[in-house]
Amino acid sequence: MPAERKQNRRVRKPTHTRTSQRRRTETDRNPLFPLPTLSIADTGEPVIATSVLPHAEIGNSRGLTWTVNERPAAQLQKGRLITMSTGGEVTGIGRLSAVMDLRRHWVTFAVTGANLPCDIRVPIPWAILEGLESFTHQHHYFSLNNTPPPHASFRDIPAFHDIHYNPYEFDLEEKDIASYTRRIATITGANT
Repeated sequence: MPAERKQNRRVRKPTHTRTSQRRRTETDRNPLFPLPTLSIADTGEPVIATSVLPHAEIGNSRGLTWTVNERPAAQLQKGRLITMSTGGEVTGIGRLSAVMDLRRHWVTFAVTGANLPCDIRVPIPWAILEGLESFTHQHHYFSLNNTPPPHASFRDIPAFHDIHYNPYEFDLEEKDIASYTRRIATITGANT
């Protein structure tokens, strides 16, 4: 009986053949969510085009958070006008308003002018932080969240992997440090 079963057994042929296919990269992926509609009127102020990854993160902030994928033509900071693009999608104009999150290697700005609340995450070297944010990053770097890791552009630089070294430096006025220290203490409740 076992010999008969072997003879009747069908040989299965693969239904497809392997061909060399290019692996899809992060930027090739279709977005899970469409980019937000940004609707600030063009006033003639400079607008910085930003390329973002095709997928946004949910739940880390007040809405979707888009991550800058390529270095913009100018550093991003509060008050700047931006557009976002990924693949074939391009938004209208939005404005960076407030710092929503500060981490070791990233800063997240709120974007105003959007149809729904959204934010944009920017690598620290591609951003300009104002006084209090610069002070916080400089003096509390080792207390800041270390995720996500540095942008791919910086991952091969050893200083960005040394957990005992702060690879960032900000120009802080000595006269402002006491004021920033008091403000941080007030914000965190450390002076109560």
